[in-house]
Amino acid sequence: EIYYILSGKGKLTLDDKVVDVEGGQVIFIPAGCFHALDNSMSDEDMCILTFWRDYRANEAYETRVKLWGKSFKTVDED
Repeated sequence: EIYYILSGKGKLTLDDKVVDVEGGQVIFIPAGCFHALDNSMSDEDMCILTFWRDYRANEAYETRVKLWGKSFKTVDED
């Protein structure tokens, strides 16, 4: 999975590490790596593009769509 951060800033958890991220960065997330993106400490919205090699072969994508009706959730959604 690849994230391209268009705008905003936040923190990205990659397994046991937490890194600061901001607009203009590209982040590669290896297969099997736990990841979570949080910009709740910022008053600016974060806009990202997420790339998968093939979304149809991505179990997380299908699970999210099944549970949420879409592939993502915002921080203010339960």
